[in-house]
Amino acid sequence: MPTEDSRTPEDEALIQKLLAQYESRLRRVLKQNPTTLEQIEDAVDEVGKPANRDLEDELIRKQGTGEQGCKAACGCGQSARYIGDATKRWVTRHGEFHIDRAYYYCRACGKGFCPVDGRLGLTSGDYSPAVVALSARFAGYLPPRAAARELAEVCGITLSATTVRKQAQQIGVALQSVWQREETAFFADPDKEVAVRPSQLHLTGDGVMVHVDGAWHEAKLGCAYRRGALGGVESARYTATLARSTEFGKRFRVLGHVCGADQCRQVGIVADGAEWIWQEVGKYYARRVQILDYYHACQHLWAVAHVVFGEGSEAAQVWMDRQQKCLLSDQVGQVIRSVSQLAPATEMGREVQRRELAYLRTHERRMRYQTFREQGYHIGSGVAEAGCKAVVQARLKGPGMRWTREGAEAMLQLRCAVCSTERTNFRKLARQIAVA
Repeated sequence: MPTEDSRTPEDEALIQKLLAQYESRLRRVLKQNPTTLEQIEDAVDEVGKPANRDLEDELIRKQGTGEQGCKAACGCGQSARYIGDATKRWVTRHGEFHIDRAYYYCRACGKGFCPVDGRLGLTSGDYSPAVVALSARFAGYLPPRAAARELAEVCGITLSATTVRKQAQQIGVALQSVWQREETAFFADPDKEVAVRPSQLHLTGDGVMVHVDGAWHEAKLGCAYRRGALGGVESARYTATLARSTEFGKRFRVLGHVCGADQCRQVGIVADGAEWIWQEVGKYYARRVQILDYYHACQHLWAVAHVVFGEGSEAAQVWMDRQQKCLLSDQVGQVIRSVSQLAPATEMGREVQRRELAYLRTHERRMRYQTFREQGYHIGSGVAEAGCKAVVQARLKGPGMRWTREGAEAMLQLRCAVCSTERTNFRKLARQIAVA
């Protein structure tokens, strides 16, 4: 950094110019004599915001136009001819700027370029990475029109709803690419360790329907989380996709890996009875603790109680109370025997009994709820259900919303990023998009 003695006369002149502008605004504000905290807050903005813009404008101008004379070296090895200055619109957090750059054209390769663009880090777009990052983050919470309105109100950045939608899509696609690289790297080297080493890790998954391309499709959500000291969720990372369950299974495996499952002795997978979930769990987490959501197990028992004893009857409640106590004390075998010993009076009742017995026997080893609780695991999949609401439905199922498959997939990636505890570097992604 230049010392006071090393500053050039041009630098000193710029400093004095900016100080004079700052002093003028400061004197005007002090003359107004702000006294309340609100008045002081507004006064600081009145001085500071224009100062930020002035400084950025001057520093941009200080870089010059990049003119190198009549000719400049082209990347192809030939000489390019100076054509004139080209003006570029550039939007940053501090406003819109128009930057004059010397433009050269190379007849040998048929390409034109502005030498100063490399020094400034200018790209083909009109928006700085910081603006794109903010725009995408806002769009992760709000529909494009509302996001554009809030960007203008909160950040003073004016973008159209179309631009916000486009930038959110770009970031979502970039997040998808990051995930695909993680997946490829994992399956190429499954034994590679990660730095995360949790003492205990929960994995959970669920599905929720989303209207895509004119029809309803299931969005599959996975979550890896750690249980907090008070029993809640301490940290969570999400993954979601509209892809088939086999593709989701790979994501679910990679999610566990990056969250430290392979360096953790206590890993529990808790989910409802959806067959596709347990198929994928069987592929990738066969030796881990598997837990059937307790409340779903009870719903299946209630189905039996209703057809045998009558819905809403006292006998059904008494029978269910007994089964729940058995479930919570690791007496799953007793519950299965109790169901098998019932004698439904109708064929429908007997069919329900057969179906639910098959369900209970399939998941018997996943219903050792007393043991699971003692080991510190959640026995309910509420985190997955809450994730479906918070990550997917809160943004993709608003009134009148309709999605293309590409748009919905990109938004799912964006939602996972903004809802996960670990912060995503959106500016880095925006920078990568700009140079791609």
